[in-house]
Amino acid sequence: METATQQTYSPEYQAMMKRIAERQAKRERLSGVIEEAKTKEFTVKYTDGRQEKKRLFISTSGDICYFAKKRRTRGYAMDIDSIEDIIPKQQRPNDTYTMFHRNVTKAAELLLASGMWPDLQKMMAGMATLTLEEYNEMTAHYDAYDGRYNEGLTYDQMKELQKNDIASFNAVLERKGHPAADIYHFNQLKSKGQIISVPFSNGNHNGDFLKSESRRLYEEAKNGECGAPHKSMRWYGSYDYSISFEKTNSGELLGWYSAEYKGCGNGHYYLLLDATHALYYEDD
Repeated sequence: METATQQTYSPEYQAMMKRIAERQAKRERLSGVIEEAKTKEFTVKYTDGRQEKKRLFISTSGDICYFAKKRRTRGYAMDIDSIEDIIPKQQRPNDTYTMFHRNVTKAAELLLASGMWPDLQKMMAGMATLTLEEYNEMTAHYDAYDGRYNEGLTYDQMKELQKNDIASFNAVLERKGHPAADIYHFNQLKSKGQIISVPFSNGNHNGDFLKSESRRLYEEAKNGECGAPHKSMRWYGSYDYSISFEKTNSGELLGWYSAEYKGCGNGHYYLLLDATHALYYEDD
């Protein structure tokens, strides 16, 4: 019986094939790091011991590339043989919690001092007591709530699941004896720029005069009769600005600040925390 001739390769050929396989494995490993990272910023460690900070991406042809300076869509391929390793920029896990805690604490303090938005003050004060673990728990329920829109559910199915998400979200605060929170705006509070100083000096106006007018209107509304007409003022600069205070029939002191595009009924809308500070609410 004849047997097939066993094919043999030279040591040089086998060494070359090993290098090709190792290079391919290295490419797949480094590409996986880039694709799985939640950032485009990396530390590139080179075989000669150097390290560089680079923004990386995978090209349509599968090459590891770095972005050209000031570009977001184009860049240059890297020599994979010169790369030892790629390390994603690590996001500090407490960053969002720190900003969230700072925002809700400041909002609670300003509202307590001004007496405005009493229900919002209680909500902010409650959220200011959240530990990192409790904040993460509420964030997970928020993410579940927000992700329902992409699950291909019917409207009724989505609303039923979101109802459960909201209940679980609020349960974190309720078991601490605090009122429910606003899930719709919860995620905003982890970002910078949520609490602003009203820009009275924006434009060609006397900022000190406008600030004193806002304080005067605040005092008038605070000390005025319940259900009285709004105390309002407008001024113009980069936007069409307005401030308004109201003391409701039930005695609650409320206030709003808006910065609308010139000649347009749309813009940026805030809740006043006192006569000079505001909390971002929405864009319209």
